[in-house]
Amino acid sequence: MRNTVQSALSEAQTTPVYSHTMGWYAAEPIETATQDIDADDPTDAPFLAAQLVAQPWEGQAFGFFPRIWVSYGASIGELRPDQARELARDMHAFADRLASLGDIADALASDGGQDR
Repeated sequence: MRNTVQSALSEAQTTPVYSHTMGWYAAEPIETATQDIDADDPTDAPFLAAQLVAQPWEGQAFGFFPRIWVSYGASIGELRPDQARELARDMHAFADRLASLGDIADALASDGGQDR
């Protein structure tokens, strides 16, 4: 399964490049097509984005400290690889339930309810 998923990512999204300005390696982010959905203060940022980042270990010439940065609008969280996989499983389950809520809302509307 990983090979299938990895093939959906571009080389730029899987290959961290060193930033002399920032002092760490970062790949290009993956992003949702949906933009930020904040009703009060929407930004031009994607609704969700994730980026592979690798920081050099302190005091070592070789070795990296890999993390996945996950962004929701303007907020950013830092996850270990195992936490990123756990979040992906949780998001998959959430997406299924979210789609069910959409179906229920459609059914309510067709049963004479009002779309509010």
